[in-house]
Amino acid sequence: MKWITRSHVHVDRVACPWLITRFIDSEAEFLFIPKSQIDQVARETGAIPFDAPDVELGHHEGRCSFESIILKYDLKDAGLLRLAKIVHAADVAEDIDSDPIARGLEAIATGFSLRYPDDIEKLEALADYVSRGSLCGLGQTAPNPVASTLRYFREEYEAHLLQKRCPAGSCPALIRYRINDSCIGCTLCAQACPVGAIENRPYEKHEIDDHLCTRCDECRKVCQDDAVEVV
Repeated sequence: MKWITRSHVHVDRVACPWLITRFIDSEAEFLFIPKSQIDQVARETGAIPFDAPDVELGHHEGRCSFESIILKYDLKDAGLLRLAKIVHAADVAEDIDSDPIARGLEAIATGFSLRYPDDIEKLEALADYVSRGSLCGLGQTAPNPVASTLRYFREEYEAHLLQKRCPAGSCPALIRYRINDSCIGCTLCAQACPVGAIENRPYEKHEIDDHLCTRCDECRKVCQDDAVEVV
């Protein structure tokens, strides 16, 4: 299942992915994107939004997003509920002194962001810290996939995180479809589109409604004139 939240993580957006992966969805895939794109990408990908404005799993009635997720999924673990109090205090400015541990957690989150403002630097630092700080072999090797892909495919990370584009044309949040001048108006793409994002106009150049398009790729598959492009 996909989950989506704002980029530039802080306390709540660090704690919530851990909570989701550990107690709700062990195969969760997380999307961290600009706040202004959350609604659109959530519609296109079916991702569940959290810690964002006006979403169910966000701040409500004095709760932080971590607490809203606990309430939604009826989690009862005593240790988890204690952790929720710490996360709440660290994330909600006016409650910072309601828990003695909160200022420490907030300082760690703030300091880490200031020390590593770049997302790629954050990943590298986290991989290094986890590897060197873990006491068991499993923990020491856990960051290896991230560390090795950063080493050998850094340009892919830079394209996705910094340039907001997908060179492979496979990430729905970072691509869109366009019909070029090779279109002869055969209507195959319009017939194949499952959401009606292409108006059926015989013998005219077709257009794709970007707001309706779900990036399913069906239009490009059926086009016989290479008129559908991924940009």
